[in-house]
Amino acid sequence: MLKERIKERIGAEGNSSALSMRIITCDSVGIRDEVDLRKLLTLQCEDGGWEIGWIYRLGVSRICIGNRGLSTALAIKAVEKSIASQDPLYISHL
Repeated sequence: MLKERIKERIGAEGNSSALSMRIITCDSVGIRDEVDLRKLLTLQCEDGGWEIGWIYRLGVSRICIGNRGLSTALAIKAVEKSIASQDPLYISHL
């Protein structure tokens, strides 16, 4: 049932953090999420990082909280997991 719910979210809107977490979650249950990976790669900045992906919004004030470093770290992990699942010879120390 979890796999089915995760599959339903593939391709849904999301910032770099949301897309990365979705790709990582898919990988952890054996699902390839190439749709979100392609979208994530288009969001990469020229300096190699990713823009802030809001991860939390405070209630009534609606203040968004995020961190560019976290977004970039999640994106790198998602890309690495995607590469590792494509290439069985890929060696990861993660």
